[in-house]
Amino acid sequence: MKTFIFTLILFVFLAWLRYKLTKTSQFSDSLRKEFWDKESQANSTRNKDFSEINFINIPIYKLSPISLNKQEAKYYYNIINDLSKEKIARLSDYSNTELKFKYGAGNYRKLSKFDSNYILLITTFQKLANILFVDELYSEAQIVLEVAIKYCSSDICHSFVLLAEIYIILDKKDLITELISFANQSNYRNKDSIIECLNNVCTHPSKDKSHI
Repeated sequence: MKTFIFTLILFVFLAWLRYKLTKTSQFSDSLRKEFWDKESQANSTRNKDFSEINFINIPIYKLSPISLNKQEAKYYYNIINDLSKEKIARLSDYSNTELKFKYGAGNYRKLSKFDSNYILLITTFQKLANILFVDELYSEAQIVLEVAIKYCSSDICHSFVLLAEIYIILDKKDLITELISFANQSNYRNKDSIIECLNNVCTHPSKDKSHI
């Protein structure tokens, strides 16, 4: 009798499992079809004017006080200087398909280049600031990070955190409030995380350079 009940339970479980797997497969197939349908439509979208894009202009003159004695610092500065002559746009909030729909499939490669330039720019700013911070050139690191965040739309959380730590070191803690307000007014997807990290810096400041 027990064997019969066990077999019956096992049969019901396997039948339920097969049903769920079938439903999941159908759902996945439906999503996949929907994605490729949208991608096909996007690839057929005619080119549209993208002059409305808010291109980033690097105020390279603001970086003039930066010490370039280290070869590595000079290397990163030169990347930023070269990028100042390129078109740069923060387009990471859009998927590839959304970009094609919004501006046309024929413009996708250009748009992708604009966004690649943006990613290279903000990561290079961060690397340059790290070098200056480790060398205790805090005022110069502050300049680099403020240009990155306030003029070049950097959404790197660590850039915000490092700038806040520099404000504390330079006895400018009141500027962290402005930094939090700046982040709060942004449309960055990770702004909640940025604000949380900035609040943590206020309550648990650190001068340890091991995290750089």
